[in-house]
Amino acid sequence: LIVEESSRLWQQSIRGYYHDLMTLSDYIDLDQPWWYTEMMEQGSIDNSKRYFLNGDLFLTCMFGASAMYFNKGMFTDYIGDIQQLYTHVLDGTWTYDVFADYCRTVHTDVNGDGANDAGDIFGFRFEQWGIPNYLSMSTGLTFSSRDADGYPVLEIMTEDGIKWGETLYRLLYTDSISMEGSKQDTFIGQTSLFYPGMFSTAHQLRNVNFDYGMVPYPKLSEDLDYMSAAATVNGNGGAVPVSAPADKLDAVCAAMEALCAQSYRTVIPAWYDTALKVKYSDGREDAQMVDIIYEHISTSFIMMADKELGIGSIFTNAVYNATNDGAFASYYESQKNLIDKKLERCIEDYKKLGE
Repeated sequence: LIVEESSRLWQQSIRGYYHDLMTLSDYIDLDQPWWYTEMMEQGSIDNSKRYFLNGDLFLTCMFGASAMYFNKGMFTDYIGDIQQLYTHVLDGTWTYDVFADYCRTVHTDVNGDGANDAGDIFGFRFEQWGIPNYLSMSTGLTFSSRDADGYPVLEIMTEDGIKWGETLYRLLYTDSISMEGSKQDTFIGQTSLFYPGMFSTAHQLRNVNFDYGMVPYPKLSEDLDYMSAAATVNGNGGAVPVSAPADKLDAVCAAMEALCAQSYRTVIPAWYDTALKVKYSDGREDAQMVDIIYEHISTSFIMMADKELGIGSIFTNAVYNATNDGAFASYYESQKNLIDKKLERCIEDYKKLGE
């Protein structure tokens, strides 16, 4: 059994290194709740094969699920009753427009010099790598569809894709919504209202001296669904190499299924229910939010294929340090032909597997 970062397994799988786990053994049952079905479907070249699996056995995958932390005291002081935020989430109206409004509301020029300084209060802080990617992978957009044969068709330069590129630029660079800086230090220091992180971020917040809550990342628009995909592909998946002895294949598949089932039944409740819902969060609403995040663990095809196609960070590459909100469209046009050729080659390599 090979356990490795999922996006690296994807890259290796199209080179024929691994067995197809949909047909290898009767011991693998992908209909069971311990497998991350949506994530695997979104990230695959087509859904007729599975060369690696994602599920509760591989906790680092779950640790990468999108989790937006917020300072409850600051929210109450600057905006009002925190119940309105939870209501937005439950009603499906938790969008990046609402998020931006909250961030603008909390902005405070602490020293009164009229400039955005490190000590001022902002909605959130960001660094080049991390936040722009996390936000882009958690809009509810998948940035691809499937053709008649089930193969991926990129849908990055669409009306929604362009809208997200413009939205990301505004979140980072306009209206004093945010400022470049340490997302973690400023949240702990209570100069950032929000901390766009992951489930694993809770480990870094164990000793804070204020109450915080957790919600899913916002959506680009109300008609989309939440998508907990901040860094899930950086977590591990499991694959069986073609070099494995034939007489061991049923045993390794049975072990993987059993371990994943046992993790779902015992390890996940211990970490997820006790650590996240009780130790790291506060109240019934936060427990609901944790459930929503967990139930929407997924990824986008462009992030799963990033190691091979180099497109997972396309919004970050286009928007970071850009000078206008149209930067994404012009950047993508300059990259489109190369990206299309890479994807075409990957699909052709994939079709040859098993020949």
